[in-house]
Amino acid sequence: MLQFAPNIREQTKGGRVKEIQIGSARNHHMKYWSLERKESITPPIQFNELPDLRGQSANLATFHFELSGLAFTIAVYEFSNHIFVIVLHDYDKGRKYQLVLDEIAEIEQVYRPTEKEPPGLKGKELVYTLIRTTSWCGMTSNRLRYDLIRVDECFKIPDTPSINSSDVLYETSQNWIDNTGRPIVDYDIYDNVVEKVEDEEYHKKVVRLLPKEGSEELMALNFVRTKMIPGFNAYDQIKKDLNVLKHKCKDCETVASGYEEILTVFGVSFEGKKPKARETCKKCK
Repeated sequence: MLQFAPNIREQTKGGRVKEIQIGSARNHHMKYWSLERKESITPPIQFNELPDLRGQSANLATFHFELSGLAFTIAVYEFSNHIFVIVLHDYDKGRKYQLVLDEIAEIEQVYRPTEKEPPGLKGKELVYTLIRTTSWCGMTSNRLRYDLIRVDECFKIPDTPSINSSDVLYETSQNWIDNTGRPIVDYDIYDNVVEKVEDEEYHKKVVRLLPKEGSEELMALNFVRTKMIPGFNAYDQIKKDLNVLKHKCKDCETVASGYEEILTVFGVSFEGKKPKARETCKKCK
């Protein structure tokens, strides 16, 4: 029998409570649970920008997450042609990470059926998505960017996968392997899952592979893993390093104090793992 858990702010009930910590930051330890599944609903209007989804209804699986000081939900829309679209469905406003969440709320992640069988995964019905990891680009608006990655850039994925002798990623974190030690998430490159690489940008970029059936929870978790956690980590580092800093524009008299003003007035970029306020304010740019 399912345990039902109340949402601390809306008293929403859902399925069995689970816990996960993605990455090494202890403040990213989360509780999450599934909410009531909905059938044959009208998806958000922006999905019409995807031509093969235009006018279609979808089934909706929603997952509620809570971590210290924040609650949010991830929505997984399943269409009849086995295409899945994952989005940040809702989140607390006026709380920590809002700068990050406001931008992530504008993006979608799409899974599609593989067009050919990846090597080593014969006989499986799979869907794939190109992995784009979040990074900080430093502007006063549009602070985040989403980067396609190669195999040798897998360090950008929280709970970083390992690389085998064939240059294929495989999971080693307990979050992503089952009780027998087998990964529940697989990887390959784009060239091995489509019949023809139409866009050179995607050539040899990493894709995540999941079973076609019953993977909605993994889709939601991996959206949090690659889209949200890197943004949270960058924001935490900015808050830690720039909170007491006073910063003056090199071209005018504008001064900002503390990380929130600096983010709004100047923007922040990263040199390696260290955040640095930009030299000129947004007016002088």
